[in-house]
Amino acid sequence: MKKILALLLMLCICLSLAAGLSACKKEHVHEYSAFWTFDEDYHWHDCVGNCGSSVDKAPHEWDEGKVTQEADEETIGLRLYVCKLCGKERVEKFEFDPSNGPTTTVREDQMKRAFDRDRFRNVTMTFYATDSGEFASEAVYLITENGLYRYLLDEDGVKHDERYYLATNTGYDVYTKDEKGIWQVETISKQRFATNADYAGRFVDQYSVFADNYEKFEYSEQDKEYQLFSEIIAKNNISYAVMRFEAKRLTFFGFLSPASNSLDYSTDFYGNYQEFRFENYGTTSFTVPFDVAH
Repeated sequence: MKKILALLLMLCICLSLAAGLSACKKEHVHEYSAFWTFDEDYHWHDCVGNCGSSVDKAPHEWDEGKVTQEADEETIGLRLYVCKLCGKERVEKFEFDPSNGPTTTVREDQMKRAFDRDRFRNVTMTFYATDSGEFASEAVYLITENGLYRYLLDEDGVKHDERYYLATNTGYDVYTKDEKGIWQVETISKQRFATNADYAGRFVDQYSVFADNYEKFEYSEQDKEYQLFSEIIAKNNISYAVMRFEAKRLTFFGFLSPASNSLDYSTDFYGNYQEFRFENYGTTSFTVPFDVAH
């Protein structure tokens, strides 16, 4: 009996000591991190003891924003904002403002895309050339998904040598006039069309190398064009080359070769000058005359 009483007494003493020690424990003192914690709308400082306490909670203070991707007729613009206190980032999209007018400058990737074959599936292309300062040729190509209408212009601007390429399931029906002015038709394969009449594709194959040499061109703010002086690109000896863009689309490409004393392509010179003009992207069409269609 005495042993049982002694054990009960010791148990009471232990419980009393435990309660006393617990009461003597220090109260938790918060220590807050110097680093910010944040979500989409707010930032704050958390207690490093992970007790769930936080201080200084407040909305983000965004900076003025920085454009990381310019908007154009084909690309959504991106603007990056950073909170001035916690460093939280957010990205805002914005549309191109057409009131600013068509853009005349392009990035390297946009210049290369301007020479992509798909860009020329519906466009009006005009080719003009001189030889030693004298008129050589001028041709107009109305290119659509359903065919091609091509005609030549003489030095006085008179149209001649019209030709229609009308797409069929297996190839193209080619209409030309004979000496009596009567339309004649010839059927050609798609492969023959690609070899002999894909003028836009031929342009891309031959001159897209200039876009690959983007860094050699300098942009003239005064003339709103990219200019290249005295370079040899793809074995082409170029004294002067010009590219113009509107709405990220190539509208003009001209070059003078071989070297000439005059770099002004609008004046007479000794050499060969060629230019290509592009317009009506996506809206080019032509009407087939009644006597061709029937």
